[in-house]
Amino acid sequence: MSESHTVQPGDCLFSIAEEYGYHWETIWKDASNTSLRQLRKSPAVIAPGDPLNLPGKKLKSLDRPTDQTHKFVRLGTPAKLRLQFLHDGKPRSGEPYTLDIDGVTRSGATDNDGFLTEYLPPKARRGELILGQGDDQMRYPLQLGHLDPLDSDTGVSQRLSNLGVLPPNADPSDPAVRAQGLRQFQATHGLPITGEADGDTKAKLKALHGS
Repeated sequence: MSESHTVQPGDCLFSIAEEYGYHWETIWKDASNTSLRQLRKSPAVIAPGDPLNLPGKKLKSLDRPTDQTHKFVRLGTPAKLRLQFLHDGKPRSGEPYTLDIDGVTRSGATDNDGFLTEYLPPKARRGELILGQGDDQMRYPLQLGHLDPLDSDTGVSQRLSNLGVLPPNADPSDPAVRAQGLRQFQATHGLPITGEADGDTKAKLKALHGS
């Protein structure tokens, strides 16, 4: 029997699949979700209020000898966190970091391109990242699963904020703040300075942000 799920704030396809016992591709590629795929384009970016259809589960049987021990592994995919850190446009390579996700701490260092890559539990919601050391140390609160689609005003503001265009204390929901951030972003990247999230600006935001 099929079910449905309405996306809630903080949901992502990985967490929804984990909650209902699916692999995320089973949900995303199901024919009943064609309209959502056409709307959102990427499984990494769904929005609160989006309807997801959950296909009926199929029973799978395997023949195995009864006098032996067998191991069965359920297909699953952890969520991946990938962040790049720059200073004056140059990668912050080899920077030590400590990452706390829902009380579980791990540490490492950014790669040569300034990237941090960690695999997370699908239902991870919040975290904190400490990057660098000494006077250069920075703390970043993380909200996981809260990125809205790029075709929404909030999605544009979130990407401007994540890219460091908006000041940390700016209100991303303020249209004037968003417009100023867009003008700054457009000027930096040689785009027509309109203060509007036009097609070229969104394409550049997506390329730099990664989604």
